[in-house]
Amino acid sequence: MKKAILILSFVALNAFAANCLDYIHYLFNGEISDIFHLDSVYGVSFIDDTDTSYSTVKYFYTDNKLDSTTSCGSYGCRTYKHKQTIEKTDSTIKLTQHNLPYGDRKEYVIFPDKDSSITFIYGLDSGKPDSLEIISYNPLRNDTLYNDRWFAEGRPYNFGNEKFAPDPNDENICNMTIYNSGYKSENGTYQLIITNTENGFKVFNTQYNQSAFFIYTNNSTTSIQRKVRPAVNYKNTKHFDLLGRPIKNNFGFCHTPQVAK
Repeated sequence: MKKAILILSFVALNAFAANCLDYIHYLFNGEISDIFHLDSVYGVSFIDDTDTSYSTVKYFYTDNKLDSTTSCGSYGCRTYKHKQTIEKTDSTIKLTQHNLPYGDRKEYVIFPDKDSSITFIYGLDSGKPDSLEIISYNPLRNDTLYNDRWFAEGRPYNFGNEKFAPDPNDENICNMTIYNSGYKSENGTYQLIITNTENGFKVFNTQYNQSAFFIYTNNSTTSIQRKVRPAVNYKNTKHFDLLGRPIKNNFGFCHTPQVAK
């Protein structure tokens, strides 16, 4: 049985140091990791030809589930409540995340045996939780994660498709390639640089000089058992949240690198 899902094991010493493959598995898992959580993000909330604005977002969890985010920027600070549920069967893991005030819903369905997942986003623009708007298919092949996204009616998603792969020369760098983007200037390859910290790690995205900070859960000492894999030898005016999604106004926000899915 394939073990694409991260496995938590307790050891006497903290021997774990994150690298690109760990981040790729985090993206694949749809944010259900019990080993580390997204703690905060400093990234772009608005960009056009003449101006770029940044916001800081802090994530809060209860029992390893996201329950709220606080976003601070030029508009001040705003807090958004979230609700997460996880359902498991013999062949799937499903995470449902509701952004309660925004009215959207995101569903991750992971197929561990097939090293693939699919994401459904509802109510992104309409605010109607039952209105399916974006679908993405996420296969994990030979240490490379693909994120193919399109609108529910079949058109490619404006922010394009993505591919994440370890840099052949540095295990702490992921090469993120964007293609088929509606914003042609965004097409290309960017780097995600992983730096380990005392309580987690940082992912720096060179595309927009964004940083995401992850922390280990419960202050426990952990390590990851990985599957052994072969070595791997804008600008139109846009408003979007830190997940790369269009927003209705300058302060809309709902997590992830991922940077996402």
